[in-house]
Amino acid sequence: MRTDPIYIITFISVAFNIYQVVKRNNKQDTTLLTSMMVKLETIETVVKEMKKDLCHTETEVQETRERLAKVEEKASSAHKRLDFIEKKIKQGN
Repeated sequence: MRTDPIYIITFISVAFNIYQVVKRNNKQDTTLLTSMMVKLETIETVVKEMKKDLCHTETEVQETRERLAKVEEKASSAHKRLDFIEKKIKQGN
C-alpha cells in the first residue's frame, strides 16, 4: 500500500502538536488536544472513504475495459462481414 508524504507530514505535525499540548498541561491545551484528536479521527474517516471510492472506481474501470474489448471484437467481426458483402456485390456487377 502506498502512503503519500502529505499524510506522513500531517501525522507528524499533529503528533508534535499533541506532544506540545500534553507537555504544557493546562485546560486550554486539553481543549486543543481534544479538538485535534477529533480532527485526526475525521481525517482517518475521510481517508477510509477515499480508499473505498478508489476500490469501487477501479472495479468500474475494469468492467469498462472488459466491455470495450467485447465491443471492439464485435466491431471487427462486423467489419469483416461488411467487407465480405461488399466483395460479393462487386463480383456480381
